[in-house]
Amino acid sequence: MNAELARVAEFCARATGFGVVLISTDAIVQWSNPGADLIFGAGERGLAGVPYEQLFTEEDRAIGTMQTELAIASDGTFRRRPLALPD
Repeated sequence: MNAELARVAEFCARATGFGVVLISTDAIVQWSNPGADLIFGAGERGLAGVPYEQLFTEEDRAIGTMQTELAIASDGTFRRRPLALPD
């Protein structure tokens, strides 16, 4: 792991102001940061093992928001932007 990636991983692991989840190819949450756990009310148990679909409202599921996000994440259409982390 390069130094920049390690710094991002450490920042995400401690952040509570925003949520980060890592999901498997079969759309199951594998890891979540404290922010995601707080946003979704997971508490200390975290979100690991929760189907990604459960993180979306019924309305979002109906309009395909989850499928859009999965497609963007898996096909490389997400454009990497510089990430400014606090010191």
